[in-house]
Amino acid sequence: MMKKLLLTAFFTACAVFLTASEYSFMALGDIHFDGEAYHSTVPQQAHRRKERKRNLDMWKNGKSDQVLAAAAKQLTPDMPFVVQIGDFTQGDCDGEALQEKMFADAFAAVKKYFPQHKLLAVKGNHDVRTVGVKGACNTPAVKSFLPLIAKELGREKITGNYAVVQGKDLFIFIDSFVGKDTLFNFIDKTLKRYPESRYTFLISHLPLLPCSPGYPVWLIPQYDKLIPILAKRNAVILSAHTHIPSCVSIKTPEGSLAQIVVSSIGCDWKRNEKMAIRAANFEDFCKLISARKMKDKKVVSILDYMKKQQIKMYELYHVTSGFAVIKVKNDSVVAEFYNDESGKPKQIKTLFSTAE
Repeated sequence: MMKKLLLTAFFTACAVFLTASEYSFMALGDIHFDGEAYHSTVPQQAHRRKERKRNLDMWKNGKSDQVLAAAAKQLTPDMPFVVQIGDFTQGDCDGEALQEKMFADAFAAVKKYFPQHKLLAVKGNHDVRTVGVKGACNTPAVKSFLPLIAKELGREKITGNYAVVQGKDLFIFIDSFVGKDTLFNFIDKTLKRYPESRYTFLISHLPLLPCSPGYPVWLIPQYDKLIPILAKRNAVILSAHTHIPSCVSIKTPEGSLAQIVVSSIGCDWKRNEKMAIRAANFEDFCKLISARKMKDKKVVSILDYMKKQQIKMYELYHVTSGFAVIKVKNDSVVAEFYNDESGKPKQIKTLFSTAE
């Protein structure tokens, strides 16, 4: 009896229960909200000055808003929430107070496009980047960002790692910037506490499977320990970070995993362009990695790990911005990629099917 009461209390604290058996939800990738008001100094590094200009331009010229407006046109009543997969903000603010304001302003700027839908998010590497602070600066997000997400869920508070139950399905939202052991333990315990979920979704800014030619090893910490326990659940991973849309599916001895990367950054809003395939298989992806990086032991290790798995699908697309609609059905999970306002998906990928 006591065990049952404890489980009930945990469910109440850590999950929101909704009902629909078949539904859709929207996924947004990197947004990098920014503005001149959050900075009083000029970045010293050339690449950060370039980032600053990129962000200021895309939020001034309307491209970032055009992405969000296009996404809003695809909202349907059966969508319980919209998911944003990290780098909600650019960060790099001159002090924590300005970073807190950036979170508040960013959330309001995005939420206005989805006023009737819950807006859920995870932290990205830029969301924990503050001028003058070494390493991850989590305090502004704790004070300003996470409370806004908690309010969407009707909860008093959340941490960067939280779970949501939608009908029969489990959604695990993770924070890759609070320590690898904290992260792994949260995922492991959550999977054990929800053993009967129909589908398991992992929402993570960092990918679990390599999909960036420039940074193939920048993955969720302890990916090698996470892949087996998530594959047992045939999990679907929604990630961002790379700014390069992709779709990867593997079969391991424990089960299957499917992963998509979504990018919603305004500077890459290329309306009416096809989502052309840049790498059609894993071998093509490996050819895109520089010779210098191919000498890195960590890169070799993750690529060798992938080669040992059965790679069912591996597609890396040319850089383009947009959003995805995930259709969750009783017999399948399907991702539709959009990169304009036409309402016509440019790629449709089955991430899981009971027929397999």
